[in-house]
Amino acid sequence: VLDVLEYYEAHPEKQIALVFLDAQKAFDNLNWQFMIQQIYNMNLGTNFEHIITTIYSSQTANILMNREATSSIEIGKGVRQDCPLSPLLFLLTLETLHRRIRQNPNIKELRVKKEEFKLQAFADDMVFFIEDPLETGKELMNELEKYNRQKTKLLSKNLTKLQQTELEKRTGLETVKK
Repeated sequence: VLDVLEYYEAHPEKQIALVFLDAQKAFDNLNWQFMIQQIYNMNLGTNFEHIITTIYSSQTANILMNREATSSIEIGKGVRQDCPLSPLLFLLTLETLHRRIRQNPNIKELRVKKEEFKLQAFADDMVFFIEDPLETGKELMNELEKYNRQKTKLLSKNLTKLQQTELEKRTGLETVKK
């Protein structure tokens, strides 16, 4: 990120934007059907597919309150806390978004010398590097919204009123408070 910023600071004639995104409550909101479908699409093997489908097709939990267990509650989304498989399952589903953004020719990546940068991700934190943000930003937002509708509520739109107005004016996008 620092190399990109330094390069573009030396080339102020180019318009760029870095878009930082944190998938909110990512592990809690992971849609099981979407996750299982992505695992099948990636052809990770029938044994793995069967194991994940078995684990994530129907789960129930009981809550212990005042030393008494509640009746069973059905769980339909999210991955298990402290399970070593959970971050990997989340990353598998997030890879579909990354792939769509990388392959979208309308999202212009940043170029620093001979290297191209479009996105970097670490777990549920992402940064998107885009050139010509007025045009490319709309396309990036469209891809994020498409993914958001498929998987979970990925996008957080907690902006101040001034930031909201400025973003809407510059991109033509409408920001909506949750």
